[in-house]
Amino acid sequence: MGSDRRITLIGCGILRKEFSLLPKSVKDRFKPRFLDSMLHLNPALLEQSLTSIKSAQTGEAVVFLYGDCCPRMEELSSGKGRTRTEGVNCIEIYLGRDTYRKLRREGTFFLMPEWAGRWKEIFQRELGFKTAESARDFMRDSMTQALYIDTGSEPVPEAKLAEFAEFTGLPVSIRKVETDHLREALEGACQKLEETVG
Repeated sequence: MGSDRRITLIGCGILRKEFSLLPKSVKDRFKPRFLDSMLHLNPALLEQSLTSIKSAQTGEAVVFLYGDCCPRMEELSSGKGRTRTEGVNCIEIYLGRDTYRKLRREGTFFLMPEWAGRWKEIFQRELGFKTAESARDFMRDSMTQALYIDTGSEPVPEAKLAEFAEFTGLPVSIRKVETDHLREALEGACQKLEETVG
């Protein structure tokens, strides 16, 4: 693959703004296309969307900026000229494996900026929690806290985080995280892509 050829990047919209924060030398390697992050809540529809896009990218080098978000993700993102970023989901891709796994073991629910702004849509419309009581019962089973990942892509939405905490019963903390792991994930995917095309 020639160094002057841009790679098609197909990514989850949850990382759209974070991609824009990456160094120009990284961004300029890609032609990005981000899909609605709500597809994450419908794996079958996500798979259908990715399959359709992949079919349209014949002959192009493609990196999927996704975790294991649908049943055929590995199949969709493998083969000559295809690869995927390392990580089980977008949060692990952004935080790095060790930090993500430690926080998951502690019962952490993660809020990236894009989902923090849409939490009502996610919980009330997509997940069907019409009352705070139903949401709290659900979250209580596996979560002890929520973490807002401040990527610097937008101001911290203090009011929305307070509403989220009230609705779910989870205390929310804020952690500033730079784009280092996202950059490393994309650079690693580019390296794997080189190996697939020999």
